[in-house]
Amino acid sequence: MYSNYNILLYNSGGPATVGIIKSLKSINFTGKIIACDIDPLSAGSLMSDKNYVVPRTSDEDNFWKSIVDIISNESINLIIPSGHGSDFFAKRKYELEKMNVFLYMSDLEIIQLCENKYDFHNYILNSTISHYLPKLYHKGTIATLLELYKLDKSQFEFPIFVKPIFGGGSRGILACMNFDELCKVDKDNEFLFFEYLPGQEYSVDVMITMKNDIICISPRKRLQTKAGISTKGQIVIEPKINQLIEKMCEILRLKGPVCIQLKRDNDDNIKIVEVNPRFGGGTYFTTLAGCNFMKMILDDMNHVNMEKINPKSITIVRYFEEIVVQNDP
Repeated sequence: MYSNYNILLYNSGGPATVGIIKSLKSINFTGKIIACDIDPLSAGSLMSDKNYVVPRTSDEDNFWKSIVDIISNESINLIIPSGHGSDFFAKRKYELEKMNVFLYMSDLEIIQLCENKYDFHNYILNSTISHYLPKLYHKGTIATLLELYKLDKSQFEFPIFVKPIFGGGSRGILACMNFDELCKVDKDNEFLFFEYLPGQEYSVDVMITMKNDIICISPRKRLQTKAGISTKGQIVIEPKINQLIEKMCEILRLKGPVCIQLKRDNDDNIKIVEVNPRFGGGTYFTTLAGCNFMKMILDDMNHVNMEKINPKSITIVRYFEEIVVQNDP
């Protein structure tokens, strides 16, 4: 059943791709796993059946040419959202369909909405779950914000959570505890300024079929992170979180694998931090908890009837593992 797919994974240097490959190998997947990345020594590339070095996605024409060549050379028929760049593929959905390539991911407009943190905030603000949003103080660059308030420190409510409108993986995110720290933030970027959320942080892995049916919700406490990636996590059973996630997925019309970030405020209320319509860096934790998203994707592709599945409550510690690359003599 699982042998008739040749899967392309991009951004193979990220932990999401490594988790996908490990998930596939755990179900004895016998199709081909093809990976591509800008780095020839990316871990996911070295774990795959075959790998390609490609240009950056910002070099759109050359990147697309490389992808078309890979699809042709390897008879690719399935692309998974394995990292940043899913919008690139979603924009070319119909071109890919003509090449008999299926995209197992959300629609383009939903991906773009979630990637723009300001548009996402406003979209949820007009929904029935708006009370789960953190308070948004301001939008703009640091430079315009300081000019607007003419350095009047009394206008700021500290601490302030500063977050780029575009980006992910904790890049550019900063908790400013006072006015001096705020002044040191990059003045050329565009940011959102949120209330500071000091409580427990969660990553919630969600699997949704192409018909928008939720198959699995797996809330995970982020016990330790490094560079925005979970290194220690605990899968938990939290019905209130599941209820929120179900409403959010319905409102956003999400499909495929999704990673949703939540955090608790001073009063222990859950707040929505962001939604990423792709595999998260810690999604393999959910595989270890008994919910293999890659098996679910392949079952859905093969029209297997699936029922909702709940993860086991476990704690996972992640560690480094080495890959030896044989150098040419």
